[in-house]
Amino acid sequence: MAKFKRKKKLINSSLQLKMIAVFMGIAATTSLFQVVLLNSALTGIAKDLPEAGDLLLRELPKIMLTNVGLTVGVLVPLMFAIGLLITHRIAGPAYRMQQYCKALARGEELGPCRIRKDDELWDLCDALNDAVDTLRAQAAATQQAAAGSADQAASAAQPAAAASAREAA
Repeated sequence: MAKFKRKKKLINSSLQLKMIAVFMGIAATTSLFQVVLLNSALTGIAKDLPEAGDLLLRELPKIMLTNVGLTVGVLVPLMFAIGLLITHRIAGPAYRMQQYCKALARGEELGPCRIRKDDELWDLCDALNDAVDTLRAQAAATQQAAAGSADQAASAAQPAAAASAREAA
C-alpha cells in the first residue's frame, strides 16, 4: 500500500468530470423538486389566508428566485468539491492499475500493484495481483519444464556423441 498523498485531484478528468456532472445533476433535480413543492405549499397557504394572501402571492416569485439563487450558489461549488473528493478515490486507483498493466505489457518486472489505504477498488487491485501471481507461476512452471526437457535432450545426446567419437577413433 502506497504511503503517499496524491496531490493531483483530477487524475482522469474525463471520467471524474462526468461523474461530478451526474452528482450535480441529481442535486439540481432534487433542489428543483423541492422548490416546486415549496411553491405549491406556499401558494395553497396564501390562497387560504384571509388578509395577507395577496401580498404573499406577489412576493412568492421573488422569494423563490432568491432561494433558488442561493441554493445553486452554494450547491454547485459544494457538489463539485464533494464530487472531486469522491471520484479522486476511484479514478486514482483505476489510473494506477492501468499504469501497472501497461508496465506489465512492456515486460517490466514489478512487485504487486498497490493503492492507497483510503482509496476504493481494493477488490479489483487484489484480483489483479492474484491474476499476475498466477500468470507468473505458470510462466515459471513452463520455463522449468522447458529447461528440464533441454537437460534431458542434452544428457541423451552425450552418450550418442561419445559412441560416435569412439567409432571415429
